[in-house]
Amino acid sequence: MSHRIDALAHGNRLRLLPPLHKACFAATMLVLALVAPVPVQVLIGLWLALWVVGYAGIPAGTYLAMLLLPLGFAVSSLPAIVISAAGQDGPAGMQADAWRGLSLPAAGWTLYISNHGLSQASACSPVRWRPPAPCSSCCSPPRSVNGSRCCADSACHRCCWS
Repeated sequence: MSHRIDALAHGNRLRLLPPLHKACFAATMLVLALVAPVPVQVLIGLWLALWVVGYAGIPAGTYLAMLLLPLGFAVSSLPAIVISAAGQDGPAGMQADAWRGLSLPAAGWTLYISNHGLSQASACSPVRWRPPAPCSSCCSPPRSVNGSRCCADSACHRCCWS
């Protein structure tokens, strides 16, 4: 695989540009991507893909195959971001942070899906995760349905887990 990468690096249409110019461009894009908001990061990624596929002449299939490795690392890191653990006598805020109040006690620890972790994991997604608001923010007194508190107002159609 590394021979293939070396062949593409030395045989593309940008090989005549000085290495210093390419390194400065890459460093500038890296710094910009680190400080920019997510929409700008997406635009940088698309722009770099245009440069690699369009101007350098790297086949799109090869470029996408090369992106599978970092994509795999990103996807495999999601459970570590989303799942949190606390001691059995864990922090009082754990229940407030637990998604829909779900938690699993195991071997002296409590595992739970974190609302904060879900919002971090969705930072790169076009769909943003918002933790549920308290029932009092949307309607009249809640009623109990299957262990959750649902609003009595039929127009609201919301349930709040706590």
